[in-house]
Amino acid sequence: MDSCKVLNEFLERAGKLTVSGSKRDDLVNILKSSGILVDGELRLRSSNVTQDQLKSLFEALNVLAVLKITAKRVFRENGLNF
Repeated sequence: MDSCKVLNEFLERAGKLTVSGSKRDDLVNILKSSGILVDGELRLRSSNVTQDQLKSLFEALNVLAVLKITAKRVFRENGLNF
């Protein structure tokens, strides 16, 4: 399982769901708090993402319920169950 691939898949779906600026900003802040850096287009800026960072992201997504559901689906499709 490639953590970067999983995260990129989530970010692609999340980008389609976060059309408002405030929700996108909230997501970027959550990603940063999990140690994951993205650019303004929600593209991953690092090639090294750990499962601990993905777990931290998943736990922090409680404030964005739709994105948490999306993350759960993407993560499970890729063999991660947080």
